[in-house]
Amino acid sequence: MNGRRRLPFLGIALGLVVLIVGVGGGAAFLKGRLSSDDVSASAVVKRGQSLYKQECLSCHGATGERLPVVPLNSKEFLDTRGDATLMAVVSDGKGVMPAFGKPRGGPFSDQDTLAVVAYLNNKAGRPSYILQAGAGKVVYQQTCARCHGPNGDRIPIAPLNAKGFLDEKTDQTLGLVIRSGKGVMPPQSKEGGGTLDGPDIEAVVGYLRNSVQERTVVLSGRGRELYLGNCLQCHGEKGDRVPTTPLASGAYLSSLSDGDILTAINEGKGVMPAFGTGAGGTMGVPDIAALLTYLKTSSGLNSTSALASAGAPGTGRELFLRNCTACHGQSGDKVPGIKLLSKEFLARETDAVLLDTITRGNAKGMPAWGQKAGGSLTEQQVGTILEFLKSTAQSEAVTNPGPGQAIPGGGVAPAPVEVSVTAATVAKGKEIFMGTCIMCHGETRDKVPTCKLYDGDWLKSKGDATLIQSVTLGKGPMPAWGNVKGGPLSQDDVKSVVAFLKNAAGIAPIQEGSEAPAPATGSGSDTAALAAKGKELFMGTCIMCHGETRDKVPTCKLADKGWLEAKTFDGVVSAITNGKPPMMPTWGKSKGGTLSDDEIKAVATFLWTEAGLSAGGGAPAAAAGPAISAEAVAKGKATFMGTCIMCHGETRDKVPTCKLADAGWLKAKTFDGVVSAITNGKPPMMPTWGKSKGGTLSDEEIKNVASFLWTEAGLATAGAAAPAPGPVLTAEAVAKGKARFMGTCIMCHGETRDKVPTCKLADADWLKAKTFQGVVTAITNGKPPMMPTWGKSKGGTLSDEEIQEVAAFLWTEAGLGKVGEAVASAVIKEPAAAPAPAAPPVPARPFTVSAESGKDIYMSTCVFCHGQDGFGKRPCPLGSREWLSNMSEEGLMTRIRNGKPSVGMPTWGKAYGGPLSDDQIKAVTLFLWQNAR
Repeated sequence: MNGRRRLPFLGIALGLVVLIVGVGGGAAFLKGRLSSDDVSASAVVKRGQSLYKQECLSCHGATGERLPVVPLNSKEFLDTRGDATLMAVVSDGKGVMPAFGKPRGGPFSDQDTLAVVAYLNNKAGRPSYILQAGAGKVVYQQTCARCHGPNGDRIPIAPLNAKGFLDEKTDQTLGLVIRSGKGVMPPQSKEGGGTLDGPDIEAVVGYLRNSVQERTVVLSGRGRELYLGNCLQCHGEKGDRVPTTPLASGAYLSSLSDGDILTAINEGKGVMPAFGTGAGGTMGVPDIAALLTYLKTSSGLNSTSALASAGAPGTGRELFLRNCTACHGQSGDKVPGIKLLSKEFLARETDAVLLDTITRGNAKGMPAWGQKAGGSLTEQQVGTILEFLKSTAQSEAVTNPGPGQAIPGGGVAPAPVEVSVTAATVAKGKEIFMGTCIMCHGETRDKVPTCKLYDGDWLKSKGDATLIQSVTLGKGPMPAWGNVKGGPLSQDDVKSVVAFLKNAAGIAPIQEGSEAPAPATGSGSDTAALAAKGKELFMGTCIMCHGETRDKVPTCKLADKGWLEAKTFDGVVSAITNGKPPMMPTWGKSKGGTLSDDEIKAVATFLWTEAGLSAGGGAPAAAAGPAISAEAVAKGKATFMGTCIMCHGETRDKVPTCKLADAGWLKAKTFDGVVSAITNGKPPMMPTWGKSKGGTLSDEEIKNVASFLWTEAGLATAGAAAPAPGPVLTAEAVAKGKARFMGTCIMCHGETRDKVPTCKLADADWLKAKTFQGVVTAITNGKPPMMPTWGKSKGGTLSDEEIQEVAAFLWTEAGLGKVGEAVASAVIKEPAAAPAPAAPPVPARPFTVSAESGKDIYMSTCVFCHGQDGFGKRPCPLGSREWLSNMSEEGLMTRIRNGKPSVGMPTWGKAYGGPLSDDQIKAVTLFLWQNAR
């Protein structure tokens, strides 16, 4: 088309769409394309018609049917793609079709792309949801979000964010429910007593459709990244390199069930290795779901519906094993938070919710298995799966264990739930009920026939724990109100509601004199100490994703006072504890994370005080520093130059996330914080090199490196056997190992192999103690952490005094203190010699963009993670020409510029706080392209 250079893309070319996948559930690519308030729909369509004639007609024809595989005049074809996907393809290209979006060198602005899609829709007789989405979002947030939640997922039997749920309903059906109501949902139309007119309702439907289409694009984009990083080498750019497994063929994929595909990815098949984390690979369930979505969408299939063998016979057990175990495992508990064979888990949901979830799938990547949602299973088969689960499930508890008593299998029985019925809790609960629950249950609490909140006997039969659980997690058509599920209520709020209900029903009078004491806020110094501890934890744990300014994740505004207030302190604690998969991990130790409850509360306190929400603690007090002497500074400098310079460089600024030359950064860390960081280290350091563990080196290459180390240390000579259990060391193996070491390991360990203090590769006694096989295992598995643990008390080489000296050197070098003068929280005792006259400034030489200058930057900045050959990071093989060919020059520059903090890659562009200019980044891309193979 118009002679523009073709970019080879695999499947749906999403380009920059996928660079920030997971940051907030929607791609930045689509922002600003969701409405055209200033232009009428007809004007947008007319503009799209003109652009189509100008740019698209020559290939697709006047009617859009010239290319049989892309019938743009077919409503059915456009329906299978959706507006979000169509926009991505027009903007970023696909197959032989070039990219038309300006970010990728084409002529179309975002609004131009939107106009073309609107024209195609209009011509094919289908609505343009993307034109309605902006207005629909406003109406949804004002009218629907209160019950359905901001993401549409708070009512279990009406998951508005699940594509399978929406796929089985027509626009007319959705509009009718909004207009006339259903069950406990009241009519929303003006004629029914609501606030919405016809265009409002159409806009809400458009917003819901477009939202799930956007999520499909984002999930497919994540899958594309995983494909390029893990599958490209074997299956090829077009997915056709393995003749027996044509991954780009919709017919082939349709011949398999989703269970077959998921199992193959997860557990491997034939010569294909296992990629699932449970089988030793690197992909979790969300990753595998994303990869499946990509394979399906790129071949033109419904990304949500289960594939193949519709109505395949089998018992509930057989259907479960065939379709569900790839993700859930035979034990049913491999997906975090889901225990399909637990009686307690199944009891928390109604049969209707469980059946609907199997039938319709969900927004987390689970396919829709029911035929009415486009899947392969009949209603009867879905029912038999549930019957199997319920008949097979076992209780997680023991018979009536007392509080604190041991439970077989580990753990102790929890204490019974206690709801304090005081004047304060009843008043608070009544206020919440009248503001939140009255819409469905009514002021008299009797409007929902199956939920007798007015009946004391009914409330007693349920018990406090069940009532709390139902309000928190939702049940049937009732949304989840607990903030652990995205609702507005903390656990104390929920307990207050239960206290009100029990009191109002006459089964729990207010306890005289039993008012719960107000929580102690502690003194200002206590709060400051807690906030300081939280700051240290945040800077060491959370900063990679959220950034030093706490605002790098758009959907998680940790620096925004209003946002934090809305979340509540307990809500923030809960979010940190439980995480938010797939992006934010679970941090609470009780949930398998690394932070204790006290540490999480410290982090929340830091966030609260930083936002000015402190209950009296104010900003954290400055930590008192030690006295710094000129001798300590001199010794610290010597230690730094001999120990730390390899990674941090002589100018102390070579690690982008550790700004040791930046006075502001050091001050924020505090002197004691720097001492603690040096003492304890900072994970992770040495990467995992073994291919079986996701690295780049084969077992043979690793043994070659070990052979080189052994002979170099004088522990063996070529041709002789290494101490058991080692192999015979051949001259060839030693030579190969040396070459690999010099190309891969030298950056950290140095040519003399002694630059990493805790890894004495030049020390014969150290190697002998490790054993040959031990060295092989260490290279294979890696050895966290990244920054080594330097403190002697932690197994490092530096005494407390030496670490203090290094910190003193850093402090004075950064200009935070001068000998003899008081600085911040430390005083330097001894006078310093008069400073030498300052040398005249040397004018900076202009930077030349070239592959050679890019090589210098790469070798000093990128080689630590990516390796000299570019293959150090498996999902991002920069040394592969085939991998690079799937990304434009601008796309690669954007990736380097923006980074990808969620996977550990920092932002390198100056505009994002990194050290590299656009010219420097361009030079790196030139070097990568020149040296790729």
